[in-house]
Amino acid sequence: MAVRIRFKMVGRKNRPAFRLVACDVRAPRDGRTLELLGHYDPLIADEQKRLTLNEERVRFWIGRGALPTETAREFLRRRGILLPAPTREKKRRSERKRGRSRSKAGGAKPSTAAPSAKR
Repeated sequence: MAVRIRFKMVGRKNRPAFRLVACDVRAPRDGRTLELLGHYDPLIADEQKRLTLNEERVRFWIGRGALPTETAREFLRRRGILLPAPTREKKRRSERKRGRSRSKAGGAKPSTAAPSAKR
């Protein structure tokens, strides 16, 4: 069974609140979950109290192969549970490999075969 770590919406009108849960990928967003891992209340002013997590269980599910969604991944990175994504360094134009060698003078060789007859 494929498991995702994602947010489940549990608030009401004009009062959003979310739970961080481990669930089957086939389950709907607010459907059945395997385990509650924490909760997030965006209206709380204090950054530390806004997101509460059971870090031990989050690490357990990630160790078992659960993949967090993009939003959940960002929250887990801010908390230090996940490592930041590796960044690729861009090479300068002079350091890139060229598609083909340009050292040959004259470009393409002329064809030695006779031209085909057109109908």
